[in-house]
Amino acid sequence: MRRWLDRAVRALIWFIGGLLSVSVIISGVHEATKLASWGESGMVLSSVVPADSLARFVRVEPSDFLRPPIPANGDTLLLVGDSTATMKQVTSVFDAPNPPGREVSITFLHDSVPLQTTVRTRRPAASSFYALLILQVFRFLIALSFIAVSFWAFRTRPGSAGIRALALFGFAMASFLVLSVRALNDNFAGFTIPYFSVIRSAFTLFALFFGAFWLNLQFYFPRPLPFVRRHPLLVHAICYLPPALFFISSVLASQAYVWFLRVGFLTMIGGLVGGGFALLWRSHVRASTPLERRQTRLVLWGSGLGLGLLFAFFLVVYLGGDWFTSRSFTTQLILVNLLFLALFFSPLSFAWAFGRYGLLEVQGRLRRGTRFLLVTGVLLAVFFAVLYAASELLVRNLGITDRAPTLILALVLALGFAPAQRRVRGVVERRFFPEREQLRRLLREFLDRAGTLPNREALWTELCARLKEGMRVRDCFTVARAPGDGAFLREEVEPTPFVEESEAVQRLSHSSRPMLLDEALASGRVRFTGEERAWLQERQVALLLPMMAGKRLTGFLCFGAKTTLEEFDPEELRVLTELSSQVALAAENLLLLEENLEKQRMQEELELARNIQEGFLPRTLPETPGLDLAALCRFSREVAGDYYDVIPLGEDRTVIAIGDVSGKGAGAALIMASLQASLRALSGVGVELAQMVEGVNNLIHQNTPAEQYVTFFIAMNDARKRALSYVNAGHNPPVLFRDGGGEEELTEGGLILGALPDVSYRAGRVQLAPNDMLLLYTDGVTEAMNPEEEEFGEERLMDLVRGSRARPLEELLEAIQEEVSRFTEGQPFPDDFTLLLARAVE
Repeated sequence: MRRWLDRAVRALIWFIGGLLSVSVIISGVHEATKLASWGESGMVLSSVVPADSLARFVRVEPSDFLRPPIPANGDTLLLVGDSTATMKQVTSVFDAPNPPGREVSITFLHDSVPLQTTVRTRRPAASSFYALLILQVFRFLIALSFIAVSFWAFRTRPGSAGIRALALFGFAMASFLVLSVRALNDNFAGFTIPYFSVIRSAFTLFALFFGAFWLNLQFYFPRPLPFVRRHPLLVHAICYLPPALFFISSVLASQAYVWFLRVGFLTMIGGLVGGGFALLWRSHVRASTPLERRQTRLVLWGSGLGLGLLFAFFLVVYLGGDWFTSRSFTTQLILVNLLFLALFFSPLSFAWAFGRYGLLEVQGRLRRGTRFLLVTGVLLAVFFAVLYAASELLVRNLGITDRAPTLILALVLALGFAPAQRRVRGVVERRFFPEREQLRRLLREFLDRAGTLPNREALWTELCARLKEGMRVRDCFTVARAPGDGAFLREEVEPTPFVEESEAVQRLSHSSRPMLLDEALASGRVRFTGEERAWLQERQVALLLPMMAGKRLTGFLCFGAKTTLEEFDPEELRVLTELSSQVALAAENLLLLEENLEKQRMQEELELARNIQEGFLPRTLPETPGLDLAALCRFSREVAGDYYDVIPLGEDRTVIAIGDVSGKGAGAALIMASLQASLRALSGVGVELAQMVEGVNNLIHQNTPAEQYVTFFIAMNDARKRALSYVNAGHNPPVLFRDGGGEEELTEGGLILGALPDVSYRAGRVQLAPNDMLLLYTDGVTEAMNPEEEEFGEERLMDLVRGSRARPLEELLEAIQEEVSRFTEGQPFPDDFTLLLARAVE
């Protein structure tokens, strides 16, 4: 008997789901025809609600009426045309396909005086049409998501009472979203469906039980409560008796008890949904494992917002009087769209919670999405408040009715919205989550030191020490790929059961994201061998972090549980994901150094290379007729990719050049040396600047990798003619500060060097007057950052030069360097730093 009953329940659930799916699809087509017809029909924006046997105005749109008198809110509609203004009559005339521009006479009662006027229909506004279109798309997508999750869960474990409750809850929510809620009257439909009203009524009744299914689900999620095993019949009575009694009462009650039924409905829904959340919170607090705690927390986040807003919506509609109805049609649609959007998180949270994999990642996305929406909402409110206040000030106090100032202010606010949003989110992150900022700081300090560590053993030791401090975990150790054989070793020494062909290793390699071990084992999505599982459990590993160098897995970090007995935070996993590739790259670089050269010898050779490279740059600038020159260059590493040069050509002509090779380190330094040699060779043969740059471009393109390039600026000063010819090959435009106060950017030229062969360049030309000053610089100056990751920027540099241009050039260079160092608070410059100043003299 019990087996037959179980089969009957399964068959019933499959039948409900199948019939619901077909009904949703048919309803979707039906609603699409209604929306198309409504978009072409005439309508009125004023709203009425039932009042005894007639209708009463709750929102009046004056533009609906041809002429006065115009009704007021609360007036009773007496006649529509020659017919009594019942809600049915009003609906048949105004909530049905009408040609735009149709005129209908109406009679209404205002202060006990009957008045007559004329209503004219018009097409819906584009904003209303698209808001309704979005609503239709939202509710069908969310309904299909509920159905899909219900079918997936039920097919996976059809014998589970909790899964059955989940399936029925999903079907009930889909029924409510599509079949119980209609955005448009059926009068607009392009076709009729026989007996569909009966099916819709049945599913509307079924949707009434969504709270019962929700409460029933929480008795079993994430595992059955002890009370369920002892009193199963009582549990089902608690869940299903209230909606059943409400349905019977609503059928038997008369019209006089409508208010009582509304209160009873809200009480029932609030009790069932609230009771479900109380049980869910209890399960979360008393979770026996971190996995169960993450499951319940995810459902609390994902379903709490949607169901809470749904209950609030019922409160507003049933107890809020005419507040909702009196809103504009577009406002109503926007509010309902927000409600449906919040409901969309519910099926997603259940899908991940029952899948038991990726829970923390999804939870992190929900949190970040919530913070993003809150910050965006607050900034938008401020945006519109400022705009409104400015408009009022212009109109009322200054008498300016022109819209141009308001539009300009709106444009300025819009341009500043994205930077303000990033800044506010950063402030929120630092203010409310300081531990994450501390973890980021610890890891940044580690990455700054990584290049100075002697070997990979030191790298892993320091990394794990910082991670244990920053994340407060009991243990942290590395499992790294051994050179050559595809095996993996713990801390470079101890053999492990992991090999390159292992499914767990392959999964880590493909996902590139942190893996919580309990989720991976419980979900079955990652199959560990018996030896791997035993090895991890013996060392009490809770989290695996893959380290990827490009697309290659170089190893993974193993973390124990937290010493505070807390769970890992989603943002911690996000920070670790950002860290992993950088650590892997640092480890690979150290491995290459260990395999090829001893670290100390390499350091000595780099120091020698630095001395040689510094010798390439002019230590003492030569005499330059017509110009006073000063230059400054600081390397960010042992060797650099920045370059500057001053080459006297005779006949009172001088070549000035500055360049920046992409990348850093030895490769950039070699390209820089090649650039200098090419330039000096071509300068001596008397070719034009543009031809000289074309030749340098071809040499660099032929002898460097495709991904490397050079930004370059060269100028030739003719002291006799007081003329400066130049070519700018993609470099930061030098700025010419005129003695009279004007400024010019020298931009004429062409493409960066080395990107393409046979590129043509154009030479520009400017005349110099005494005391005109030219500023040349590389992006290491303007992109130097302070601890808040704000760049020094071109504007600060220009302001500094403007204010100090009368000073001697050497003092001005020192002032710039000191100001940048002060701005960065003494932090090392991330890029090479080069400045060159030239002042025209008699």
